[in-house]
Amino acid sequence: MAETNKGACVLEVFDGYKSLGRHVIGLEPLVVGTDPKANVSLPKDSGLRPVHFSLQRKGSVCQLRLAPDAKLQMAGMPIQSGPLPWDATLVFASLRFQLEEERTSALRSSGNSLVWLVLLLCVPLLMWLYSGNSGVDVSAIPKADFEQFVAKQIECPEQGPARYRAERLLESAASKEERYLFEPHDGIEAIQLYAQAAACMASAGQINEAQVAEKKSKKLKTRIRRDFILHQVKLERALAEKDHRQALGQARILVNMVGHEKSDYLTWLQHIERQLNAILSKEVAS
Repeated sequence: MAETNKGACVLEVFDGYKSLGRHVIGLEPLVVGTDPKANVSLPKDSGLRPVHFSLQRKGSVCQLRLAPDAKLQMAGMPIQSGPLPWDATLVFASLRFQLEEERTSALRSSGNSLVWLVLLLCVPLLMWLYSGNSGVDVSAIPKADFEQFVAKQIECPEQGPARYRAERLLESAASKEERYLFEPHDGIEAIQLYAQAAACMASAGQINEAQVAEKKSKKLKTRIRRDFILHQVKLERALAEKDHRQALGQARILVNMVGHEKSDYLTWLQHIERQLNAILSKEVAS
């Protein structure tokens, strides 16, 4: 296997928790499948196709190419060919494919290196692509750290007995988590409701139950954070390809996700949404 140097892009393959090796993602496609000639050749009983997918570094982006009818998931959702964030985890059955770009210590020290990476890669590209005749102003994308949209200190509400409050909060959190796929704004609310339930349980002396609720909050937070970054990448891709309808859809999802709290990022998204609506209206009229 090739050595991975600082700044290298690598794919680490896991079966369960067992690492099956690390592979450099370069300018040539890194083919993954059961074919003995594949760069990453895995057992036939894994269920993968002979050539299941390939990964390739294109500039500062990792490009996924999925074979016809081949399936992969990311963040619990089916994924198609396209650019991927560098901390993406692809899943097929018991196999996990973890992407990683080994960054410099300066970037690692940032509060959220993946969000910084997406922004640092996307802004110059988008500014160049849209400096001409697209009609979409993307010259001032603000910093968007997912953590800013989730309350940092969460306490148990004061009304009623703590144990009763915890039960009601858990019910509400579970309901909003179920609706998250259809109503993205319910996701962040569910994170905070689980955390509130944990605080109430701790106040009532139910330590084990509090730990379970806190674990649910953290697990959901990880999932929604990944979804948030994935929608950012999809929005960037749609803008770069001047796919205005797709870009509008992604912008609306992001507005729905973070619209519960005013922020520079929300203002920017709403501005982009208005511009895209205007462009699509002109396209329909013409």
